[in-house]
Amino acid sequence: MAFSGQNLINRINLIMNEKGLRRDPDLYNIVPSGTLSAWKNKGQIPKVNTICNIADFLGVSIEWLITGKETSGLTHEEQIHLSKYKNLSKVNKRSVQALIDSMLNSSYDEQ
Repeated sequence: MAFSGQNLINRINLIMNEKGLRRDPDLYNIVPSGTLSAWKNKGQIPKVNTICNIADFLGVSIEWLITGKETSGLTHEEQIHLSKYKNLSKVNKRSVQALIDSMLNSSYDEQ
């Protein structure tokens, strides 16, 4: 599938919906809503630095934003979990790590 402004908008909307960021004003600080409409309706292609800023804001890779594919070895769902984890405090990260370790240890015990 070729890169298009419409495909980019679809992926932006997908991530924003998944993260509950619908019509988030911070995105409009990066890209004005009129520009988003031009990408969608007129097929205009954004500048590379704009794509980088959007990917960073949404917590996705530039590759996924452009192509909808990922070569990092992580699924889209895993990337979303990782993005959420990165936003946790140090204390909450330690809690998540302890929970994962506990779950892994109990699964080893069951084997």
